[in-house]
Amino acid sequence: MLITLNQLKTSLLAMKNFVIQHIPTKVSDLNNDAGYLTSHQDISGKANVSDLATVATSGSYNDLSNKPTIPTAVSNLTNDSNFTTKSYVDGEIST
Repeated sequence: MLITLNQLKTSLLAMKNFVIQHIPTKVSDLNNDAGYLTSHQDISGKANVSDLATVATSGSYNDLSNKPTIPTAVSNLTNDSNFTTKSYVDGEIST
C-alpha cells in the first residue's frame, strides 16, 4: 500500500496528538501495575528488628556509624587536580 507524503504527515500528526493527549498529569492517574510501595510497610515477619542497626529503624543520620567527614571549607580539601588558585592568578596578572 502506497501513501502520499501528505497522508504520512497527517498520520504522524494524529499519532503525536494522541500521545500528547494521553500523558497523565497526576500520580493518581497512573496504574501501579509494578506493585511499588505506596505507603509505610510493616517489617514484622520480614526481619528481626533486634538484628538491624539502629539507623534502620530510626531513620536518623545521627544513628549512622562510620559517617564521612564533610569539609566545611574548601581549604579543608586537597587540590590534587591542580586547580588554579587565587594566589597563582594574582601572581600571573601582576607579572
